[in-house]
Amino acid sequence: MRVGKGDYIFLEGDPADESMLSIQFDNNFIICLLVFFLKTGTVAYVIPKYYNFKFLKVKEGYYFGEIDLLFYGEIRKYTVQAVKTCELYVLNKKDFKQLFLMEFREIGLEFADLALSRKIRTRKTYKEALAFLTKGGAKTDVFYSFFFNTTNHQTCFA
Repeated sequence: MRVGKGDYIFLEGDPADESMLSIQFDNNFIICLLVFFLKTGTVAYVIPKYYNFKFLKVKEGYYFGEIDLLFYGEIRKYTVQAVKTCELYVLNKKDFKQLFLMEFREIGLEFADLALSRKIRTRKTYKEALAFLTKGGAKTDVFYSFFFNTTNHQTCFA
């Protein structure tokens, strides 16, 4: 699947399954599937209330969207937008469960452990970004950038 720069991949509150394959929002195309694997491009977790402030970036070769199914009752907790044009692979809910909960349970357990740590770090970064923004940080030239333990998942205040 190809997504253009500025397009939303999903919005906070969207279902994290294929029940809404696509909708139009503010002239941007939204895709609502479960787990996304980023073949090319970059996406960012954004805070729409603050003009799509980017608080977490995901680079090519990595995946995102799995924590919603595992921890948030299949509802999207955050909004994700393409920073650059992206090519994505998607894994729907049914196949995700078949692969990671039935066929490859050991890998599924590792996947769930990693998702839990990513959930905690994403939530912490989100809260830090909100604190930064509510103190007027978006009006300054301050730039913070730190990396997670992986090279493809970056938290940033830019």
